[in-house]
Amino acid sequence: MKNVILPLVALTLTMSACSYKSPTEDLDKAIAKSQRDLDAILYGGGQPGKINVSGVAVKDESGYMLLDKRINISQTGGMGARGVGVAVVGEKNKPVFSPNVKEKSAQLASAHAGLTSEGYINLGCENLTAEDVQGLEEKIVDMSTSTYGFFAAKKVFICGEQNKSGLSLSIIAEQLVLKDIRMTLVGLAGSISIETQKLELVGSNLIGTTALSSEGFGMDAPDIDLAVEKELSGSGNLSLISIGGAVVEKK
Repeated sequence: MKNVILPLVALTLTMSACSYKSPTEDLDKAIAKSQRDLDAILYGGGQPGKINVSGVAVKDESGYMLLDKRINISQTGGMGARGVGVAVVGEKNKPVFSPNVKEKSAQLASAHAGLTSEGYINLGCENLTAEDVQGLEEKIVDMSTSTYGFFAAKKVFICGEQNKSGLSLSIIAEQLVLKDIRMTLVGLAGSISIETQKLELVGSNLIGTTALSSEGFGMDAPDIDLAVEKELSGSGNLSLISIGGAVVEKK
């Protein structure tokens, strides 16, 4: 009987030794976590811009907001310094979808109607047909402004590379046609704002914002706001992408 008891005692002692925890272990873990959290604040990368999509590109399925399959979204936090890695996207920066376009005041609605009542704007498209622009005169736009771009017309056609540095880019149109575009806004917190009654997608399209890299702290990228009031058409697709600013080490 003694021979049986001794191994059991030895086993019990071994298990007790394995489960032993230092009195300061929990405190050490809490301190380490606090340091990681502090490092993330001090040396972490910037947040991507908030992405809002509203109108017919969104369907409400029993309380779940489903995005049209032709549109996809990607958000990435900026790379931090001192090994903290890529910033986690914060709750306030996560995308928001709504099947309803935000109502405008009567004055603002009237102003928008006036801006989109005539003319067309062509940004980079080489093969517009007479049918595309029938009854419309071309509106010449100034692309030289460094901080703000504003384009409003009955029809807006955009093709190819459309990269811009600055604060904001705003497009208002009755009909917007995107054909294989790469539109990016690089700069401080601002926005790309697109409001149209009809959106036609041709080919592969990308609209993105990126924050500038900076020393010491991560900068947030400009927001993206897409509102399609009545119709989404075309066999193409659209990617909405935002990337937070990276932190670079001070020299």
